[in-house]
Amino acid sequence: MTISGLLSGSAGMGGPPLVFLMLSFGLPKDVFRATLIGCFIFNAVWGVTLFFINGLLTPANLKISMLAFFPALAGVITGISIKNRMNETRFRRAVVFVVILIGIMGTVSAAALLAQ
Repeated sequence: MTISGLLSGSAGMGGPPLVFLMLSFGLPKDVFRATLIGCFIFNAVWGVTLFFINGLLTPANLKISMLAFFPALAGVITGISIKNRMNETRFRRAVVFVVILIGIMGTVSAAALLAQ
């Protein structure tokens, strides 16, 4: 969890270590998802609280958040639909694939920023 917190605070990428940790527990896919969602909601509420306390919650930030709500909701609905059609093995493989893909995208983005 410490690595997840460190990456979340420094690079905004706390999810992948937490996902791999949760995969190692061998939880059923619904328990796995519920636990991750709980962790991410706690992290989001904590982050928004800190933003508010430090005066970083601006109307512009709120507007961007509201604009992201419907695409996020569509992603949740799509994810639930896909998850319901997968068995445990395919679900775990898909999760690993997505986390690896996110890691590659983060690495390419970081390399592009360093090259500037």
